[in-house]
Amino acid sequence: MLNGEWLYLQCTHYDALHPEQQRLLADIGVTAEAARTARPRRASMRARFETGLAHARAYAAEHGHLAISGKGAVHEGYPLGAWLVAQRSKARQAAGPTERSRALDAVDPWWNPPWPLSWQRSFTQVRRLVQDGHALDAQRGFPGLEAESALWLSHQCAVYGSLQRDQQCLLAGIGITAEEAGKVPMTAEEAKAASQAAARLGGSAGLASARSFAAAYRHLAVPFDFVHDGYPLGRWLVAQRSKERRHLRATGTAWPPGRRLTELDPWWNPPWHFPWQRPYQQARTLWQEGRLLLPGQHALPGDRDEDEDPLMVWLRRQCARHDVLRPEQQNLLAEIGIIAATARTVTASLTTPTPGEIGLAHARSYAAEHGNLAVTDRTRHNGHPLGSWLLRQRQRAADGRIEPSRITTLNALDPHWNPPWPLAWQRAYHRARAATDNGTLTSTERRWIRTQTQLWDSLHPAQQQLLAHLGTTEPAAIPVQVRTTARRYPTGEGLPHARAYATLHGHLAVSIHTHQEGFPLGRWLVQQRRKARSGQLSAPTLQELTVLDPWWNPPWAFAWQRNYHVHRTLAAAGGPVPEGLRRWADRQITQWDRLHPHQQVLLTTARITTTPGH
Repeated sequence: MLNGEWLYLQCTHYDALHPEQQRLLADIGVTAEAARTARPRRASMRARFETGLAHARAYAAEHGHLAISGKGAVHEGYPLGAWLVAQRSKARQAAGPTERSRALDAVDPWWNPPWPLSWQRSFTQVRRLVQDGHALDAQRGFPGLEAESALWLSHQCAVYGSLQRDQQCLLAGIGITAEEAGKVPMTAEEAKAASQAAARLGGSAGLASARSFAAAYRHLAVPFDFVHDGYPLGRWLVAQRSKERRHLRATGTAWPPGRRLTELDPWWNPPWHFPWQRPYQQARTLWQEGRLLLPGQHALPGDRDEDEDPLMVWLRRQCARHDVLRPEQQNLLAEIGIIAATARTVTASLTTPTPGEIGLAHARSYAAEHGNLAVTDRTRHNGHPLGSWLLRQRQRAADGRIEPSRITTLNALDPHWNPPWPLAWQRAYHRARAATDNGTLTSTERRWIRTQTQLWDSLHPAQQQLLAHLGTTEPAAIPVQVRTTARRYPTGEGLPHARAYATLHGHLAVSIHTHQEGFPLGRWLVQQRRKARSGQLSAPTLQELTVLDPWWNPPWAFAWQRNYHVHRTLAAAGGPVPEGLRRWADRQITQWDRLHPHQQVLLTTARITTTPGH
């Protein structure tokens, strides 16, 4: 942490520090007074109230009231709806009028009415019509008004006597007096309908907002948090969809209020997942403007820029899933130029091979050129990391996680692409075979062939068959280079340590980091194995190491030898075998036929066999 940040934290938590910590800080000039001056000054509650009040004044000047619906209402980026909800809550908890409530009363006397706020909103809508010059004719049922507004007014007339005195005064201000209310003839059924309309009219602000938005954009596919002209249209539409679906489940019939929304947008509440509508409307807008490009148009398949465009990704998905979409969705896509034939064409043009298919294609090309797949982990073929891909295939094969068809394909390219012996041996074999076929054997390749004759009995039968392709099946017939010196070399310095380790543990399957009495035995044995495989290890050292451990330099992967000895030691001692080693033993059973015969013998001595009961 930077010194400045640390000092700032000490100032902000100064009062909670130990007195001795405060004394130490004083020694460097950080006193209690200095700490207080460094603390951040929060905006005062008064200043925050004044900010909200300023937005309330601006909203009331524009709309003539503060009967804002819900916490989601926003005015010029300020959460005015949530702020007014909080002020109403505080005002109702207070014993009497407060300075803040009186300030809001000056803006709108009915900002916090004793009756439902939905009634106040409905009243302000009707009052706005009257202020615009609309006459209210109660006797004729308020002609010229929207149906729900007329029904709301009719209901107020029907229940006029039960309204609060202040509500009656407000209605009188727009011409609905007790005398006028009595002129409205209503049956019991009409009164019930008017009551239901009055309850629904709380949502008429939402309907007006929906009409305004649909008139401008021709749809209602808006996200949940969308606000239109200060009204939380997204939240309101979510609530309407929920109501329609509950009504449909309960009655099996359409929700009557939903018909007005259907007139605005037939798919305002579709039978499929609603988020589908939003990218569709984006695509439709582009199509109407003549700017919609289908995936793959004017771009190469697999273009990254195209893949990063969410709308292009969505369009590609619709083309791929066209056959399983609802018929109504298919019709909507057809309106923007995506019919079944178009979807199939787009999908076919954008179909990209899987990583597995790409790897197999490069493997075919490499095998056709070189005749084998014995590549190193870092081999790249035409820019593709073929070596690392083949390494993953071998690992998946060892874990039983590779498709049988892929194994069959790779076996057809190279029967020994995944040999049970070290892959380095396979590469050395292919070099020797190529040199033998071309008549260009070097001393290194001759030495490697001679070494295989010395290790003939320990080789896998398949290795012996491969060596036979070099032109002989008898070790004696393989070209042998005679030594030109009679010098005798001393035995290696690691032999005494190897003897001590083998005496103690019964084998030489040590890791590269193993030390024996301070001597790096693991690294020394790695060097001896390399020499033995290249034919450079002296005969006395080779003979003694073989006596100490016949499999000190096995023809299979050395990691296998270590796992074998660890498993055998733990099992013989009767101790628990770790989960990783148990899985290793299980893999040996499933891959039994691929193992070297000597590996099978070793596993049998460790009681790891395919025989039931073991």
